[in-house]
Amino acid sequence: MMFAKHFDYDEKRAAAIMELREREAIKEPRLLIQGLGVLALVVAGFVLHRPASSLSSAPVC
Repeated sequence: MMFAKHFDYDEKRAAAIMELREREAIKEPRLLIQGLGVLALVVAGFVLHRPASSLSSAPVC
C-alpha cells in the first residue's frame, strides 16, 4: 500500500472522534440538504447519461 505507514491507530484520537455528536456538528441543516440534493442530481446524471451516438435514430456508418 502506498501510504500504509501513515495509517496509525491512536486510542485517544479514536475516543475523541467517538465522543462527537452529529447533531451538534451540523451547524446549517439547510446547507446539508442542498448538498445532498446536488449529489443526488450528479449521481442521477451519471446513471441516466447516454453517449451522443445513441441519441440519433439514424444508423451511423
